[in-house]
Amino acid sequence: MPMPMPAPSRRPWLVVGRSVAPGSPVVLAVVFLSVVSLTVVGAALPVRGEFPQPRLAAVHPAGGRQGSTVEIGLVGADLDDVGSLVFSHPGITASPVMRPAGEFDPEPQPVPGRMLVTIAGDVPSGVYDVFAAGRFGASNPRAFAVGVLPEVVKTATIDKPAAALEIPVDATVSARAQAGVADHYAVTLAAGQRFHVEAWAKRLDSRMTAIVEVLDPEGHEIAVERGFDADDPAVDLVAVAAGRHVVRVHDLHLSGGDEFFYRLVVTTGPVVEAVFPPAAVPGSAARLTVIGRGLPGGSPALVAGSKAGPGAVEQVQVDAMLGDPARGASARMAWRLLSPRDTTTDLVDAGGGVLASADMPPPVLAAASPVVTEADPNDDPQKPQSLAPPTYVAGRFFPRGDRDWYAFSAKAGEKLVFDLHSRRLGLPTDATLLVESVSVDAQGRPASKEIAFADDGPAEFQGAAVARGSHDPSLVFTAPADGIYRVLVRELGTDSRARLENVYVLEVRRPDPDFQLLVLLAQADRADANKFRALTPVLAAGGTAPVDVLVVKQDGFAGDVTVSAEGLPAGVTAQPVFVPAKANRATLVLVAAADAAPMAGTFRVVGRAQREGAELTHTARAATVRWDVEAANRPQLLRETAAIPLAVVADAAPVSVAPAEAKLWETARGGKLTIPLAVVRRPGAKGP
Repeated sequence: MPMPMPAPSRRPWLVVGRSVAPGSPVVLAVVFLSVVSLTVVGAALPVRGEFPQPRLAAVHPAGGRQGSTVEIGLVGADLDDVGSLVFSHPGITASPVMRPAGEFDPEPQPVPGRMLVTIAGDVPSGVYDVFAAGRFGASNPRAFAVGVLPEVVKTATIDKPAAALEIPVDATVSARAQAGVADHYAVTLAAGQRFHVEAWAKRLDSRMTAIVEVLDPEGHEIAVERGFDADDPAVDLVAVAAGRHVVRVHDLHLSGGDEFFYRLVVTTGPVVEAVFPPAAVPGSAARLTVIGRGLPGGSPALVAGSKAGPGAVEQVQVDAMLGDPARGASARMAWRLLSPRDTTTDLVDAGGGVLASADMPPPVLAAASPVVTEADPNDDPQKPQSLAPPTYVAGRFFPRGDRDWYAFSAKAGEKLVFDLHSRRLGLPTDATLLVESVSVDAQGRPASKEIAFADDGPAEFQGAAVARGSHDPSLVFTAPADGIYRVLVRELGTDSRARLENVYVLEVRRPDPDFQLLVLLAQADRADANKFRALTPVLAAGGTAPVDVLVVKQDGFAGDVTVSAEGLPAGVTAQPVFVPAKANRATLVLVAAADAAPMAGTFRVVGRAQREGAELTHTARAATVRWDVEAANRPQLLRETAAIPLAVVADAAPVSVAPAEAKLWETARGGKLTIPLAVVRRPGAKGP
């Protein structure tokens, strides 16, 4: 049995290793930086054999309709003997496509790389994670979309308008882009009919940067939209003339192949683009303004340069019910690139009214208290809107040239945290925050002085795969004196282009030291540390697997954190890891017993800490690279995953290393310990 962990009041220690000749005793030299106690248990050290790592690059098609069964193909490497797919929603299941029994196969045999996916009728529309489980363990997760429209799959080359694939006006098409050409789809529309065209690519882990173009019956281009980075293109317009319209789709660089896939949604139904306010208290009813196009009962939301009528931006009031933040938001899985600070943002889905039929309801920020909405006029710094911290205030970066000023009072030395949420809601915004003091000069005229300014959020974990600052600004304000202060909220692109859908939430709170955990399902390349690849924990019987955990600290949190694994299958264990206050990284080592049964599933990583006599407990979120990172300047290509995959395979680890005895080892500062290790070799082990 493992011995108890020592009291977590020690400093880090340094492990120094050396190579040994075959057959020589193996020792572990531990150089201590201070007085420590070290418990050595019977767990194996992280010595890993080079087993194949399953890689799931794509699934085709990358989605299906509610209440249907769809046959999909798996694209990747080392996907031998895949017998199951694990989805992040229990209502989505899969089984192998079976080849009938024949002369040489008396029993039906699975078709390699082909699976039948069944989607229950009550699975909400959205994007879910899926990973493949086979002989070599679990793959990295990929995205799988569930929609509400009839499904069409592109099966032939459609590289010219004359060869366009005829599709219904309300349908979803799954396709792969072909290099050097564009795909063409034909829809027949009536004069004055509104329709919406949207490509889903980046949001489904595709490499494709999609471009959507629409041609009228005469072949003239009437609309074009490009998607960049996290954005996918969407076009909403009204047919001027009746007839056959052509939708053309291609990659920005005319690339193509298995990893350049997309889902094209063509619909005349309602499209939800945003809700306001974009924050509410979870589990409560909220009165929301839904912003979009073709909304039932909607009224025109007239904006600069727009006209009322089909295709215009509309809005409608709905009574919505906010979901449980513990379940997260489906939109978060589909959209957000991740920075460490994003792990502190709780998003929920809103349902009710037109939101219930939306393909992807916009995420709503889970607020801890009722939300105040922006009240005009507050564009003038002399007419700011009054705030009473702590509070949440919801506003819009609209109209063009918008400036939002808020005023508050503070006592000398009082600290307030200003945290703006907009980019983290999946919006293409880049905001700034400015805090000023307000006074009167000697002539009695209003005077102001800049106290604090923030553009982007902090870049946590420099040098790690998540070393990226958030696009949402955050700052800690300390009042230099009793007085009145004001804060300016501004979006950098609003002076040139304003969208009613670009909303924000300004959270004003007192410092609340806390932490979050982020499990990084990625690994640096052994030959080039600037390269990263997706990594799923896979355990051979008797083997080990490391799990990289980042500790994200908030508001100056300075406590020690103990990180542990929970929900592990029988035969798999992990010793808790103590992360001292000055550290922000931990490696959990999962250990499989020699008789651990093969499995594929998920587990949890939990962190615990003490603050003022109370225990803080947080479950880690997880992130993976969308695709392998080939250069150090692309570390931001991460997305959140719904869970942490884990697999145990039947193959035995060829070598494992474990302490020869379990005991508590102690030494004084500057001392040395020699700890004997036992090397277990199994069939297939070769070399020293």
